[in-house]
Parts: sequence; structure tokens; C-alpha cells
Amino acid sequence: MKIKELEALTGIPRATIRYYEMEGLLQPSREENGYREYSEDDREKLLKIKLLRLLSVPLETIRQLETGDLDMTAVMQAQIRKLQLDESNIRSSERVCREICDDRAVFATLDAARYIASFDRGIPNDNSEQELYRQDAVSRVAAPWRRFFARVFDLSLCSLPINFCLVVFYNVNLGSLGTGLRILHSFAAMLLMLMAEPLLLHLFGTTPGKWILGLSVSDENGRRLSYGEGWMRTFRACAYGMGLSLPIISLIRLLVSRKACLRGDVLAWEEDSVLELRDEKSWRVFAYAALDITVMVLELLISIHFGMMPRNRGDITVAEFSENYNRLAAYYKFDFGADLDEEGRWVMRDRNTESITIFFMENYLPEYEYTFEDGRLKDIRFHYETDTDHPSDCSAHMQLALLSFGFTDRDLNVVNNAGRIMKETVSRSPFKSFHYSAGGVTVDCQVNYEGYWSSYPLMPKEDLAERHYSMVFSIRKD
Repeated sequence: MKIKELEALTGIPRATIRYYEMEGLLQPSREENGYREYSEDDREKLLKIKLLRLLSVPLETIRQLETGDLDMTAVMQAQIRKLQLDESNIRSSERVCREICDDRAVFATLDAARYIASFDRGIPNDNSEQELYRQDAVSRVAAPWRRFFARVFDLSLCSLPINFCLVVFYNVNLGSLGTGLRILHSFAAMLLMLMAEPLLLHLFGTTPGKWILGLSVSDENGRRLSYGEGWMRTFRACAYGMGLSLPIISLIRLLVSRKACLRGDVLAWEEDSVLELRDEKSWRVFAYAALDITVMVLELLISIHFGMMPRNRGDITVAEFSENYNRLAAYYKFDFGADLDEEGRWVMRDRNTESITIFFMENYLPEYEYTFEDGRLKDIRFHYETDTDHPSDCSAHMQLALLSFGFTDRDLNVVNNAGRIMKETVSRSPFKSFHYSAGGVTVDCQVNYEGYWSSYPLMPKEDLAERHYSMVFSIRKD
């Protein structure tokens, strides 16, 4: 029989049963897969131990009774004397001890079930019995917050390579993931952890998160888990402990697991393993915070370097500018229905027929002009002019041009002060003139209009029949 069945038949918690095994009072057989198999003799022996422990017989005395070093009658008489001296002891223990003496019982043939049934007529209250089991059990680590933060750190480490692949190879903007994609992202991180954590537990007995917070894992014999045991432990922790990161379910499972942990219950993923806490030194908390910040900085650098910034750097060609532009437009979720080709001209994305090259589409697709100097691309610009009631906001194209061409040198990027100010100036001034220079890059926008109110967006003056709007936007490198 398995330990669950043995627990049900004897009423002894599995933590206590395993403690008796560690003390050498039980020696169950092992199957080929390593799982314990308990026999009927093991059940009978547990009932005998249970009876004697209910009579307050120490474990060492029970061990000597089993080996024959002590006589049952002598032990019972000693217990009688002890119980008589203890005013707070329950009288039923004395009565059962007398019954065992009267029957001249010996350990080998002790009918534990009959005496336990007799004991039940005057058995100590349930709290006393449970207190006894708590004494006879391997001390378990509660530390729910250490467990939680260790798991969170390990998951964040598993997210790093996934984030790198999403940004570098699939041009995914991590900040714009919807709920469904975030759930899939969490599944992917758990899947990676499901492969990596069992190996770490097998090789080192811990994981980065557990190691930082002083936690380690072993089997009940103090040995490191096999890969299969580690895999099952990690899978159960993800399923029963974290609810597979599913919304609401995850929160419920975390709360349930925390309460079970504080009660000292055996958690679903720790039935065949033991979590140990080496120490609770304060430096571990500071180390955890520092490493957690490091992981967050790495994630931010991945997004900045491979996502928000152009891939082609330095002196670039028109084709490389177009490549930068198209990729960044997709990253920032700008869908113009067209892409720049290798000559820097717009090509419509025709879903049914061949692509059509277009040179200008009013309001949305500006015609870029390119200036070269000594074979280097030195200047890009576009001119937008309209007489419509509502001139289009070209700030998306202005920002993409700045990123794709102006930020190709090291002096400017989306996080340093000069680059940030330049980007904010461009994004906040779609209908205003401005001029800004930094890091060898000059951005200039000249806006002229009449027949519109100075507002955002521009609104036509109803009393004027004629109106006109024009803008020249340029980026030049020194």
C-alpha cells in the first residue's frame, strides 16, 4: 500500500510516518521507481507505535521494546508510576496500561487495535493526539514568503531568454502584450522552468531563487532528487501552487497554499521531498533585491537595444534606413498599410495582387527625400502640404524617421537625456515649428498655416473659405 492509504488506515499523518522511518522504526520496501510500498506488517507496527505513543512511551523506549531490550510489563509499570505522578494525565492511559499488564502482553503479539479501541473510551482529546503527532514529525519549513519570492525570481530568470527571442527574432513589443499573450508568455516561462529546475535540483539541490534565500531541497533521506522526482515536484508546484499563472485561479491557489504552509500541512509538491532553510541572514534579502533589480535592468536593456532602437547603426544606406523604419513601425504598432522599399519609396501591401509602388499618399505616407555627402546618407526630409479641413498628424512618421536615422549613432538613444528630449519634442509638436540639435543630429520642423485655429488637432475657421497648411520636416547629421 502507498503512504496515503496507510495514513487513512492508521490515522497517523504522513509527516509522522516518515519521521518514524527516519528514526528506523519502519523499513518499507522500495519499488523500482523508488516509491515506498508499505505492507500489512508495517500497518500493524504503526498501530503498536501509535498505541504506545498515546500512552506517552518515548520513541527510544519503543525501539528497545521492539528489539527485546526492555520488557513490556516493566515498561507499562513504569508508565503507570509516571502517570500516577502526573496529575494532569488522563486516567484512560493508566487503565489501558493496566489492561496490557493483566493480559501479560508482549510486543510481538501486542493486539494494538483492541487496546486502541479500549483507549478510545477514555482517549485524550484530539488536540492532545495532534500535539503528539506534531512532536513526532520532521520539522517542515513554512516561510511562505521566501518560497513565493524564490519561485518568482526563478520564473523571471526563465523569462529572460524568452523575452530575448521574442524581441530579437519576432520583433515583439513586450510592453504591448495583451492578456492572452501574457498568459502564453507565462506558460512558456513555466515550460522552460519545468525543464531547467529539475536539473538544478538534481545537480545542486537548489535553484537560483532558493539559493539566494537560503532554501534547498532533498528527498526524505537527505539525498538530492532525481530528475524525474524534481520534474514532478516542479510540475505540481506550478499547477497546485501557482495555478499555472491563470488569472484568478493563480491568486486562489497562492492563498490556499500559503494557508496550508502556515498550518504545517504537507504541500502537494512536497509529498516526496523536504524543503530546508539553511539560515535567515539579512544579507540574503539585500542580495535578492539586488539580483532582482539586475534581472529587470537586463529585460529593459533587451527591449531598448533590440526593440526600441534601430538595428542598423552608424553610416547607413537608404535600404538600411527603410529596414529600420519598417521594423520600428511594426514594433511600435504603426500600421500604414505599406512599407518602404530599398529605394525608400512606399510600397502598398496588396493582399490579393502584386505590390504597387507609390510615391506619395497625402496625409499618411510622406515622400521622403534623401541627401548624400561623400556617399553617406546625410539628410532625410519630407514636405507635407494640404488644403483640407483637418490636416493629418504626421508625428508617427516624424518619430520613426528620428529613430531610424537620427538614433543610429551612439550619442543618441531613447534613454539618454539628449535623445529623450529630442524624441519628446518631435512627438509633442505635430503642428508646431521646432528646431533641436544634439549629438551631431539636427531635427528641424517648419510649419505654416492659415485658416485654422491654433489647437490640437488643427480646426478650420468657419468664417474663412480658404485655408492652407504646409510642413517641412528634416533630420540632418553633421
